[in-house]
Amino acid sequence: MRRLLILLLVIILNSVLLYSQTSQGVSPVRKLNLRKAPKLPPKLIADITFIDPSGNNALDAEETIVFLLKIENIGLGNASNVQLNLLPKSIPDFSFEPEIAIGDLKPGEIVEKRISFSANWLVKSQTIDLLFNFTEANNFQPDPHALNFEVSEFIPPNLVLVDGLDIDDWSKDGMVEAGELVTITAAIQNIGYGQAKDIKAHIEFGMNVFSGGESLEDFFVRSLKPGEIFEFTFQVFTNTKAVDIPILVSISESYGSFGKKNVRLPIAFKERVKNITEMKIVGIENKRGTINISDGYEIDVDNNIPETKINNKYAVAVIIGNRNYSNPDVPTVDFAIRDAAVMKEYLISAFGYQEGNIIYLEDATQGAFYSTFGTVSRNGRLHNYIKENQSDVFVYYSGHGAPDPETKDGYFVPVDCDPSMVALNGYSLDLFYSQIRKLKARSVTVVIDACFSGSSDKGMLLKNISPVFIEVDQKALTGNNSVIFTSAGGDQVSSWYPEKKHSLFTYYYLKGLQGEANINGDKSLTVGELHDYLEENVSYMARRLNNREQTTQITGDQKTVLYRY
Repeated sequence: MRRLLILLLVIILNSVLLYSQTSQGVSPVRKLNLRKAPKLPPKLIADITFIDPSGNNALDAEETIVFLLKIENIGLGNASNVQLNLLPKSIPDFSFEPEIAIGDLKPGEIVEKRISFSANWLVKSQTIDLLFNFTEANNFQPDPHALNFEVSEFIPPNLVLVDGLDIDDWSKDGMVEAGELVTITAAIQNIGYGQAKDIKAHIEFGMNVFSGGESLEDFFVRSLKPGEIFEFTFQVFTNTKAVDIPILVSISESYGSFGKKNVRLPIAFKERVKNITEMKIVGIENKRGTINISDGYEIDVDNNIPETKINNKYAVAVIIGNRNYSNPDVPTVDFAIRDAAVMKEYLISAFGYQEGNIIYLEDATQGAFYSTFGTVSRNGRLHNYIKENQSDVFVYYSGHGAPDPETKDGYFVPVDCDPSMVALNGYSLDLFYSQIRKLKARSVTVVIDACFSGSSDKGMLLKNISPVFIEVDQKALTGNNSVIFTSAGGDQVSSWYPEKKHSLFTYYYLKGLQGEANINGDKSLTVGELHDYLEENVSYMARRLNNREQTTQITGDQKTVLYRY
């Protein structure tokens, strides 16, 4: 009887439970998620390696890098359901998988995963901070890892039509004449620092001009590296009514942004065409290498240099361009040698200096500074070149300057200098001006394109300190016929002008000498006119290019005539 009652009670209880699970309005019974705990603890360690196919330890636009993830279980128990989460989970202009399943790991087991991380071509230069966060079913996950790396923005190509042609005409006179079938070879050049892809050149002919024979009108090349030239050849002829030869070339590429539309070929009717083989080659210095640019795309201040008939046979100059520094912590001054080389051409062409009277130094060491300008006790080569009261002296320097943080004295930075010890292996501005004052010259002009704050356009010269303000003694040469030009104030940075392939100050100094600073057109350029021109243009372009102040410093009589046209 007792067993019967117990059985009845069980049946009633099951009925009640079943009713509670199925009746409307009654909360369902909660289901417990019981997880099987490990018998022994696992221990996970993770290691992440950055793999860059280009080898520059940065993620470039349109590049895919790889994170090699290695996880090892060095514990005694099994690890379950391990997962990696990348944070943040999404970043504009980048592609990656934010969640990666690792799975289970037995004791001693190692799992490796290759994680791709890509940037598109619109990405901007920046630093990416990634957090590698792990989970494990029983919270035995590895410690999170943080990784940061640099991103380099897209370097654009720049496709241009070369200002030169090859012509093969029947009469061999290098001209296009009516009724004559002419074979023309034109060229496209990439003068940018980025590679161009899938380039197409399309030709259109204007009135009275016709495509000859089976000549193509569309030409293709898969890619053009910086500086590379692509030549294409076609045939053309004109009728007897032709007085002009309108041939237009449109250049396109894969991005759709770096070509040119309807560029007219440099060819005229019955006029000899400039041959491609006659093109002048102009080198551009840049941290990414040198690009040779075909004639027609030269830098304006490098050409049309004023000429003088004056033979200034006693004039003496020192020109220094310091670009490449032996200390790996010192950034290059990309346009310094170009600055110096062009300045030398101006002295010879515009001012009548003799090349034998110009001490020209590229990448000058401390020894070269001492031998040129002298020491405290001995004079240098410059003094030996001077003809007393008859020599005009011109000194130009483009390169780094730096302060001594303790004394705040300024120094030129030779290419073998350690800026942290500039007082020992630099060349002192005080010593420089002291030596210049000893010169028994007719006139002295000093042009310094450098800053002395410890900063540069490519970063700090002095590590782990803030820029130092120094007050350069601009009055060091005060006197008759002495002028000092410096590119920036003591706490400022001397900017570059990448588009013009010169330092910003030197570019406008040369532009001013070309005649741009001679506002009143009176055939003479004074210190005051050049001062006003530099102050306006250098300051404006420094703000526009780099969002910073750069103020040219000038000392000397504002009425002194620098150049006569």
